[in-house]
Amino acid sequence: MSVVGDWAGRVALASLAAASWSYDISSQRLAELCGLQISENTIREIAQTHGAAMNAWQNTDPQAAREFRAAAGEAEFTSVNTTAGGREMKVGVFAKRPAGEPATPEEWATRSLPCPGVSTAMA
Repeated sequence: MSVVGDWAGRVALASLAAASWSYDISSQRLAELCGLQISENTIREIAQTHGAAMNAWQNTDPQAAREFRAAAGEAEFTSVNTTAGGREMKVGVFAKRPAGEPATPEEWATRSLPCPGVSTAMA
């Protein structure tokens, strides 16, 4: 049986699409690429269900984010929000790096920070 032929495969494809595009575009792309007719509302429900399951796994499984927790340095979060054409894009990066040398606010733009030992990004 093909991935498209079973429900678990369809859910996996809908989750992948939702991670790549907006829900309405995901619905269109799945129809174009796979011949799947899944509404944007169903894709939203699938994405939210899988997101909640992933959140629970990340908070309870010792292996989740193991490398991040074991890395040296302080945890930091960087977020960039932009708007254009009525759409908003959010990008976030969690990283751990050793502390840099102290700097004044005037030096922040030109100082060199140690490279992160580990990072994970989301968009």
